[in-house]
Amino acid sequence: MRARLSTYLTWIGSILWTGAGFGLLVMYAIDAPRPDVDTLVVVAGCAALAIAFGARRLEFRQGDARLIASPDAGFLVLAAVAVDPAFAMGAGVLVGLALARTCTTWTERAFIVATSLLGTGLASVVAHDVVAGELAGRSVLVAVAAAAVVRALVGLVAQLLHAEVRSRGGAREIIAGMPVLTILVLEAGLPTATVAMAGPFLDQPPLALLVVLAGQLLTWRVLALLHGQFDGRRVNVELLDTFQRYVPQHVAAAILDGPRPGSTVDVGGDRRELTVMFIDIRGFTSWSERTDPAEVLRELNVLLGDLADAILATDGTIDKFTGDGLMAFWNAPRDQADHATRAVQALPKLLMRVREFNIRREVQRSVPLEVGIGIATGPAMVGNIGHRDRLAFTAIGDTVNLAARLEKATREHDVSALVDERTFLALPVQVQRQFMRLDSIEVKGRTERVRLYAPLALMRHRDRTAS
Repeated sequence: MRARLSTYLTWIGSILWTGAGFGLLVMYAIDAPRPDVDTLVVVAGCAALAIAFGARRLEFRQGDARLIASPDAGFLVLAAVAVDPAFAMGAGVLVGLALARTCTTWTERAFIVATSLLGTGLASVVAHDVVAGELAGRSVLVAVAAAAVVRALVGLVAQLLHAEVRSRGGAREIIAGMPVLTILVLEAGLPTATVAMAGPFLDQPPLALLVVLAGQLLTWRVLALLHGQFDGRRVNVELLDTFQRYVPQHVAAAILDGPRPGSTVDVGGDRRELTVMFIDIRGFTSWSERTDPAEVLRELNVLLGDLADAILATDGTIDKFTGDGLMAFWNAPRDQADHATRAVQALPKLLMRVREFNIRREVQRSVPLEVGIGIATGPAMVGNIGHRDRLAFTAIGDTVNLAARLEKATREHDVSALVDERTFLALPVQVQRQFMRLDSIEVKGRTERVRLYAPLALMRHRDRTAS
């Protein structure tokens, strides 16, 4: 109910805004004096230059929010100060009609024209009321500043209102994500300076227009620099958000920061102790053979996404997805003194995600899927591996091979997860009590047998299932 009321109020505000713009034009047009040549030159010149610069308006974009910065403000401020409000609004109408050509509906076109009318008309009314006489000396600066501020505020309010009409909360997105204050200062401050410099030439419209033209070229350049910086940051954020879906976040951030002078991305890595985890989805091959490939891909993405979320919740690094499983590790790239504990803490989260996934599949009358998880702790090489033109951030070594072997051993021992002795010994005592020692297995390439440990909760579940 509150959302619907907010929408109605926004639409009513938009309608009143449009009506106010055209009402202001009618009110001042009735008593408008006969224009002289200088007035027509100012109106036509300001409108033409504002339309030309309007084609170079800059759009600041953040998500669904949009904010337009106008490098044409100085020309309409000059019209607001130099001529009667009725004729200033005439320039505003011409500019509004030019901008409205890009709109798709008549309501939007009317809103744009009304905004241009209000911005120029109110600026002109305020400027003439502030000066209350001939423009000369300090009065020019006061009038110009008042007109520039009013016009900038009207433009901002119009954009906030339009954003709110398009989507509820659009105005808040603009205020929260855009450099609103900076743009407002530039759109009010720079036109104030340029039009004030044109003050001595107000009785010579061509010279006044040339002075303002020079100032607006500077304004456009400053806004373009601001837009470039903002757009660059926005693109970097979007690229980082996309890129870190494929590589660890710190790798994505380092690449997007760009190479520093004399720096290169080298093949190689560091030797450090890791806790490595391998996960395999059991029953996937047989299920995929009798299922539509599109459904297989959809379900696989859901389950792998759930598993990845559980790993990331304990600050693990996802190394790779292996088709029907994944590999992850802890203690790289950032140091984690409790890396073994973090990996073990991920186990209940992972198994809970699998149970929730299977509950959804039962509703769809699909066969449940299970996972096998192997965890090993030990030294490994971690870093950039591959060709200098195509690198992968990964870990290699005997510990990685052992974790993969433990994952396969879960089938032989009919449990969902196994850890090696080194992982077990690295756990706090209270966590160790939650594990049960199993027998040892031979691992290719190792002279000593590897002792296995499994969570007690999984062993009890296995016994209940067997009975």
